[in-house]
Amino acid sequence: MDQTKSFQNKSTQQLQSKLTVINVLSGFLIGIMVLLLAVSLYNYFAKGDSSDLKPNVVVAFCMLAILLLQFRQRKAIKTE
Repeated sequence: MDQTKSFQNKSTQQLQSKLTVINVLSGFLIGIMVLLLAVSLYNYFAKGDSSDLKPNVVVAFCMLAILLLQFRQRKAIKTE
Protein backbone atom coordinates (compact mmCIF):
# COMPACT_ATOMS: atom_id res chain seq x y z
CA MET A 1 0.00 0.00 0.00
CA ASP A 2 1.47 3.35 -1.01
CA GLN A 3 -0.08 5.12 1.93
CA THR A 4 1.77 3.07 4.53
CA LYS A 5 5.06 3.78 2.78
CA SER A 6 4.37 7.48 3.00
CA PHE A 7 3.53 7.09 6.69
CA GLN A 8 6.88 5.42 7.32
CA ASN A 9 8.70 8.51 6.08
CA LYS A 10 6.90 10.88 8.47
CA SER A 11 7.80 11.70 12.02
CA THR A 12 5.62 10.87 15.01
CA GLN A 13 4.71 14.55 15.37
CA GLN A 14 3.48 14.72 11.76
CA LEU A 15 1.46 11.52 12.18
CA GLN A 16 -0.11 12.84 15.39
CA SER A 17 -1.12 16.09 13.69
CA LYS A 18 -2.57 14.18 10.72
CA LEU A 19 -4.49 11.94 13.12
CA THR A 20 -5.88 15.00 14.90
CA VAL A 21 -7.01 16.50 11.60
CA ILE A 22 -8.68 13.24 10.60
CA ASN A 23 -10.48 13.05 13.95
CA VAL A 24 -11.76 16.62 13.67
CA LEU A 25 -12.91 16.14 10.08
CA SER A 26 -14.59 12.84 10.97
CA GLY A 27 -16.50 14.52 13.80
CA PHE A 28 -17.51 17.37 11.52
CA LEU A 29 -18.66 14.92 8.84
CA ILE A 30 -20.71 12.91 11.33
CA GLY A 31 -22.35 16.11 12.59
CA ILE A 32 -23.23 17.23 9.06
CA MET A 33 -24.66 13.79 8.25
CA VAL A 34 -26.86 13.76 11.35
CA LEU A 35 -28.04 17.31 10.71
CA LEU A 36 -28.80 16.56 7.07
CA LEU A 37 -30.81 13.46 7.91
CA ALA A 38 -32.61 15.18 10.81
CA VAL A 39 -33.72 18.12 8.65
CA SER A 40 -34.77 15.79 5.84
CA LEU A 41 -36.78 13.57 8.16
CA TYR A 42 -38.37 16.60 9.83
CA ASN A 43 -39.46 17.95 6.44
CA TYR A 44 -40.80 14.55 5.47
CA PHE A 45 -42.79 13.83 8.63
CA ALA A 46 -43.83 17.28 9.81
CA LYS A 47 -44.42 19.05 6.53
CA GLY A 48 -45.08 16.12 4.23
CA ASP A 49 -42.43 17.38 1.83
CA SER A 50 -40.62 14.35 0.43
CA SER A 51 -38.91 16.15 -2.45
CA ASP A 52 -35.57 16.44 -0.68
CA LEU A 53 -35.58 13.19 1.29
CA LYS A 54 -34.10 10.84 -1.32
CA PRO A 55 -31.32 13.15 -2.54
CA ASN A 56 -30.28 13.98 1.02
CA VAL A 57 -30.18 10.32 2.00
CA VAL A 58 -27.98 9.61 -1.02
CA VAL A 59 -25.65 12.47 -0.04
CA ALA A 60 -25.50 11.14 3.53
CA PHE A 61 -24.54 7.67 2.28
CA CYS A 62 -21.83 9.20 0.10
CA MET A 63 -20.52 10.98 3.19
CA LEU A 64 -20.56 7.63 4.96
CA ALA A 65 -18.22 6.22 2.31
CA ILE A 66 -15.82 9.12 2.87
CA LEU A 67 -16.06 8.56 6.61
CA LEU A 68 -15.15 4.89 6.21
CA LEU A 69 -12.08 5.85 4.18
CA GLN A 70 -11.05 8.25 6.93
CA PHE A 71 -11.42 5.53 9.55
CA ARG A 72 -9.28 3.21 7.45
CA GLN A 73 -6.60 5.89 7.13
CA ARG A 74 -6.82 6.54 10.86
CA LYS A 75 -6.28 2.85 11.57
CA ALA A 76 -3.23 2.82 9.27
CA ILE A 77 -1.75 5.80 11.10
CA LYS A 78 -2.32 4.21 14.49
CA THR A 79 -0.62 0.96 13.45
CA GLU A 80 2.36 2.95 12.15
